[in-house]
Amino acid sequence: MKADKWRGAELALRQWGAAKDDLDAYRRGRVGDSWKTLGRIVGALDAPDPLAMLDAGCGLGAASEILPDLTGRQIDYWGIDTNWDAIYIAQDEFPEAHFLPHDILTMTGTAVFDLVLSNGTVNHIHDWKKALERMATLSARWVILHRLWVYVDDTPTSGLIREAYNCSVWHMRLNEGEMTEAMQGFRLVENVSSDGQDAPEGGRTYLFERMITKA
Repeated sequence: MKADKWRGAELALRQWGAAKDDLDAYRRGRVGDSWKTLGRIVGALDAPDPLAMLDAGCGLGAASEILPDLTGRQIDYWGIDTNWDAIYIAQDEFPEAHFLPHDILTMTGTAVFDLVLSNGTVNHIHDWKKALERMATLSARWVILHRLWVYVDDTPTSGLIREAYNCSVWHMRLNEGEMTEAMQGFRLVENVSSDGQDAPEGGRTYLFERMITKA
């Protein structure tokens, strides 16, 4: 079995259905535990507004509405995703944000964002080390890896292809030590359960901060 690309209109519509359920619940005042965790961390970042943020693997872009509202801060939101059809939906639904069809693995540039966020995406990238390297390169201050499935013992990083949204995609589980070591030039500031309950299926959330070297 070969892994598929996260692309196509059919996939985007399936994802939009799930994202809309999440958004509708949020708009009715039901904030999920993982959103509470992410909102707390982003809201506490020591940086002036607007906070320039890149959401790598943004999907339908729900974070562009939820995070500014949840944190009470201004966010200059930029979302990238390899699924062009998902990006088109996001552009229509959230016109105040910025969305680009792009792959984090091939995205070039320097540290122009205060924060680079990965929300449940790194586990689906086979070349996860390169993905982390690109995120680190693009961030001037922080990287947040949210809802990341990890091994906290000595079990090495491993992965397999599974079905999701009727596609065959990579499901990686990273060794926590290997992942932390891969974040060159950054120090780990916070490591918490994503859902606040330490449930294995909830994943973990990591906040990394760029280390400033003295001249």
